[in-house]
Amino acid sequence: MAYQAEVEGFGTILSYGDVPLLGGGTPVYVDFAKIVDLEPPDRNVKTNKTGHMATPNKKQTYQGGWEEAGKGKATIRFDKTLVATVEGLVGSLRAFKITYASASTHIGDAIITHRKVMTPIEGLAEFEIEFETSGPWTFTP
Repeated sequence: MAYQAEVEGFGTILSYGDVPLLGGGTPVYVDFAKIVDLEPPDRNVKTNKTGHMATPNKKQTYQGGWEEAGKGKATIRFDKTLVATVEGLVGSLRAFKITYASASTHIGDAIITHRKVMTPIEGLAEFEIEFETSGPWTFTP
C-alpha cells in the first residue's frame, strides 16, 4: 500500500547491538522498538583559527577541526515486557541500527542520554529518548 510510506516513521525499526562498533566490535543486533518519530543527529564541525600577524591583509583564516558528536531524539514504541531492557540501555555506549521501511540503514554507536516515559498504549510502552552519537555513522541506501 503506497500511502503507508507517507506516514512518518512507518516501518522504521530500532535495534541495539550487544557491543559497540568502536574498538572493532562486531555487534549482533536485536530489534526492539518501532520508531514513531525521529530527529536524526545533527553534524557540527568546530573551526580552528589559523590566522597570524603575517596573514595577508591581517584577515583571520580558519580550517575545519573536530566534528562534535551529533545529538538526536526519537519516540519509540515497544512491547511493555522490554521496559527493563530499554532502561538498561540508558547511559551505555552501544551500537544502534535504524532500519527504514525501504531497507536503508543507519548504523553507529550512541549513548541514550535521556528517556521520558510517554502515555502507555495497551500492551505497549512508549518512550521519548535523546541520544548522542559517538564516532562515525554509516548510511547504507
